[in-house]
Amino acid sequence: MNLIDRTANPSHTTSRWGKWFYVASAAALVAVTVPGPSALAEGTEDAPPTSTTKVATTPNPTTPNPTTPNPSVSNANAPTAVVTAKSPGASDHYESAKLHMAKGVWAAAIAELEQANRLQPDNADINNLLGYSSRKLGKLDVSLKYYQKALKITPKHLGANEYLGELYLMMKLPVKAKAQLATLAKVCGKTCEEYLDLKKAIDSYKAPKKK
Repeated sequence: MNLIDRTANPSHTTSRWGKWFYVASAAALVAVTVPGPSALAEGTEDAPPTSTTKVATTPNPTTPNPTTPNPSVSNANAPTAVVTAKSPGASDHYESAKLHMAKGVWAAAIAELEQANRLQPDNADINNLLGYSSRKLGKLDVSLKYYQKALKITPKHLGANEYLGELYLMMKLPVKAKAQLATLAKVCGKTCEEYLDLKKAIDSYKAPKKK
C-alpha cells in the first residue's frame, strides 16, 4: 500500500477542507484552517491534517518529521501471510484411485475418480477407469456410459476400446465386442496387448444356451 503524505498543501486543500484565514502579527504569520462541512464527511484516506492550526515558525532540526517512516519501528498493522493447505488435484485423486483398484476396493476407487472427474471432466483416462471400476461392481449401464465418454474424448484410447469390448461380452453382445476388436486391430495392430487380451476374452466367450 502506498504511504499517504498527510501534510496539508494550501494550494490544493483550500477549496476542499475549508477557507484559510491569514492573521498577521509582528512576530509570525499564523494560518488558521476552518474545516468545511464536506471535510468532516470525507473518508480517512484524504483526511485533513491532525492540527487545524499552522504556525509559520522556523523548523526545529531536532524534531523528527512525523511523516517520515521510522525503519526501526515495525508496522503492527501490516498484513500477515495466510497459509492454507493445498487442495488435492485431479492427478492426486487419480493416483489414489489406482491404489484402491490394485487392492480391489472398487467403491473407494470410484469415489476418488469422481473427485478427479469433477476437476477434469474431459479426461479420457479418468472416464476409462470409472468405467472399469463400475464394471467390477456389476454396474454395467454406468460402466457403458463412462467408456463411451472416454472414447468420445479420445476415440483411439486403447484401454477404453478393450474394456468396452469386454463389457459387451458381459452384456451378452459378442457382435459389438468383435467390433471393438476390429477397432483395436486398426489402431494398434494385432500384436498389441489390448487386442490380444480382448481376442482371448472373445475366444473364450460362451454364448448362453437358448432355452
